[in-house]
Amino acid sequence: MPTRTLRIPIYSVDGDIHEFYNDLRQTLHLSRSVFNRMLTRCASKDTLAYDAYTKKEKIPSISAKELDCYSDEVVNFPGCAGVCACMSFKQVVPLYKQFRWEILRGTKSLPLKRSAPWSLLLSDGFKAWHDEDSDKWYVKIKLLNKRWTCELMSGSNYAKLIYGLKKAFELDEKCVRDSKIWIDKRKNHAIIGISVRFPQKSNDDLCGTLMVSTDRNSFLKIIKEKTEIPFVFNADHLRRWNAERVRKQQRLRQDKKYDRSCRKYITKKQEQISIKYKDRLQTFCHTVTKQIVDYAIRNKIAKVTLDITIKTYIEQFTWFDLKTKLQYKCEKEGIEFEEVTRTMQAPDLDEPHVYFVLATDPETKKSLGRIKIGKTTQKSQKRQKQLESMGGQDLVYLAAHKVPKYKLTKQEKEYHALFAEHQIGKGKKEWFKSEPIIDWLREVECLGNTGNLSQISQVLEVK
Repeated sequence: MPTRTLRIPIYSVDGDIHEFYNDLRQTLHLSRSVFNRMLTRCASKDTLAYDAYTKKEKIPSISAKELDCYSDEVVNFPGCAGVCACMSFKQVVPLYKQFRWEILRGTKSLPLKRSAPWSLLLSDGFKAWHDEDSDKWYVKIKLLNKRWTCELMSGSNYAKLIYGLKKAFELDEKCVRDSKIWIDKRKNHAIIGISVRFPQKSNDDLCGTLMVSTDRNSFLKIIKEKTEIPFVFNADHLRRWNAERVRKQQRLRQDKKYDRSCRKYITKKQEQISIKYKDRLQTFCHTVTKQIVDYAIRNKIAKVTLDITIKTYIEQFTWFDLKTKLQYKCEKEGIEFEEVTRTMQAPDLDEPHVYFVLATDPETKKSLGRIKIGKTTQKSQKRQKQLESMGGQDLVYLAAHKVPKYKLTKQEKEYHALFAEHQIGKGKKEWFKSEPIIDWLREVECLGNTGNLSQISQVLEVK
């Protein structure tokens, strides 16, 4: 069932409001301490990975059970056993496993937090209900020192959220799951993030696939299966919004250097500009994803695929937010969602991978206009010698896509099908024209992901 977090501020509490916020600040301070200590404990438990990395051996995989630090930290925080367990399994361990490789290589430090929300668990008595007489919504929460009953805001700004909460309760009275609370720094209000589970619709008469992908000439290109005419979101205003934000922030940074008396005022203006841009993008993501889902409903689409590999149309966009909103809206309407984005990050060439190599003239060091796309499970030095043995040309690694060994052949065939119209000759199945492939590698930002940009710059103009 799709789950969505409804962020609704607290309007009033059954007691002194100052006492409530003091209790909440102490609770959030404890939550931050628990999170950072448990994340540090995770890194200290991962000793086998550090030993393997220093010895240049294969880094072993690790399970969530081996990284679990709940039993070690629950002693230091009495009375918070449930919160520690929830934070360990749902937040700390997944976050460490996500950045484990970067932390081992030293390209990223531990993602410690300056603030962390407090978990509101059903086992601790968390409850949300509607008072029909006053038409108001209430929640019952447990903080560090006391239990509180809070009234939620119900103004026009939160009418849609309240309507969604009411609709979920009509379908299932037990739709509320474990939630969280935090303080919004912008409005200095306590926010309850109520996790609501919506029942999934069952649509048996749906069929077909809707392919949603990014493009270098437009924001999104939407194509229905067995059709050729795309439904396009140009979204030129996104570029204007981004240019406006960059220009204003640049001017304020320059003013901040030379006018020290107004630093607080300028800092506040910078925060307002960032908040305005963030809110604009959030509203835009809701609008676009709603239009895509409505289009899929009208055409009785059974599956929506999203490919955001190419990100050159607009820089610094909230792609994860777009994907999340599209996913839960599809699941709510009973439409299957699948992300087919290609991720080609810095690979280890000693591992199985699909490679893109450019043929160059050994004397002039200029491109010969052809690229070889193939797969290999051999070590990089052995493979390089084998490639160099092809007479009359030198080969330069442009990019590589690390793939598990059992998926190598499938991934190679996918790339061959992607560039089939640029294939050179019938007998040379792995050779393609270089220009369209180089343009594609630039668009997906993986040209030189093997760390040899200096070598590539000798034969190509690296942007």
